[in-house]
Amino acid sequence: MPSQQDADPSRAGPKTSPTHLARLAEGDEQAWELFNEVYAPLIRRWAKWFCKTDVEDIVQQVSVSMYKALQVNRSFKYDPSKGGFRKYLSTCARNAALASLRRKHPAALASEPPSDLEERWRHLEREEVIHHALRELVRSGEISTRNCEVFVRNKLRLESPGALAKEMGISEARVYVIVHEVREKLTGVLKEHYAWLA
Repeated sequence: MPSQQDADPSRAGPKTSPTHLARLAEGDEQAWELFNEVYAPLIRRWAKWFCKTDVEDIVQQVSVSMYKALQVNRSFKYDPSKGGFRKYLSTCARNAALASLRRKHPAALASEPPSDLEERWRHLEREEVIHHALRELVRSGEISTRNCEVFVRNKLRLESPGALAKEMGISEARVYVIVHEVREKLTGVLKEHYAWLA
């Protein structure tokens, strides 16, 4: 578990701490499990968005690249001025997706501006961390599955409170209360357990 000194709640957007990277490099099983819980779904979603084919191959290629860089040849060195781990992981995922497209679907390779790809990656990464935190809140019983659904549909899928209330059989005011309560708990969990990603 990351120490309190790894946390910097004033920073926005997911990031991996130097301590967590060191634990990955040492082969710490819990660090790898946490990495897989947070980043494998993100890489999978990003690969689906980017190339729609060979998604599991891309996830595997990225995992192997990361393993080699951190544990085998130790070529990855954390340098915050260069964007650190997130940039490295993004580059690995992008390169794996591009290689897959070049090999199997050269005509499908659309030229996306790199800044658009990076912005999409940051958005997906943040969304995956939020989903992971919400799953933990449901698993721990702090929020109900229904309240989690209301929050996700209203805040992440941008469904209107009125339509959501009607479909869920609750008042619109109740939707606002649920969203507020879940947001409060989510913010607390993100600050406490995911601040090293923030």
